[in-house]
Amino acid sequence: MLNFAYGSNMLLERLHARVPQARLVGNGQLTGWRFALNIRSGDGSAKATAMRTGRPEDFLHGVIYELDATGKAMLDGYEDVGGAYRIEHATAETNAGPREVYLYVGNESRAAEGLAPYDWYLGFIRAGARQRGLPQAFLELLGATRSMPDRNAERSQANWQVIPEALR
Repeated sequence: MLNFAYGSNMLLERLHARVPQARLVGNGQLTGWRFALNIRSGDGSAKATAMRTGRPEDFLHGVIYELDATGKAMLDGYEDVGGAYRIEHATAETNAGPREVYLYVGNESRAAEGLAPYDWYLGFIRAGARQRGLPQAFLELLGATRSMPDRNAERSQANWQVIPEALR
């Protein structure tokens, strides 16, 4: 199964910490989709979502990973499928041609405007985008995104340690 990661799971180290057997396939993009940070997490911060717009000028950039059934089930748990997220299917454009993928999309019931992500969570997304050489416009969007420090110092430190120093 091919997973299209567009948020924190773009960073290889982050995904491997969750699903060690995940195999990197390459970069991709979805036409008619856009990136947003407006899913209310259980910890009170914002998490990423993919929003289907249907507009041909909108693109969602991401990273494609191959997962086996066990890996998908593990990732479904981390992504709170049935709670914060649901699974949708799409066709990603890649250098090797179109690929059928699945992605985690935030449930509308969890959408909340005005929330900010924790700095370490946005750090995962920025590092993953840099690691995979995603377009400069996406990197600039991420660079302009506001975040907030996590008051849970232990959680913050543990997450920052996953991000390679060169990508912070």
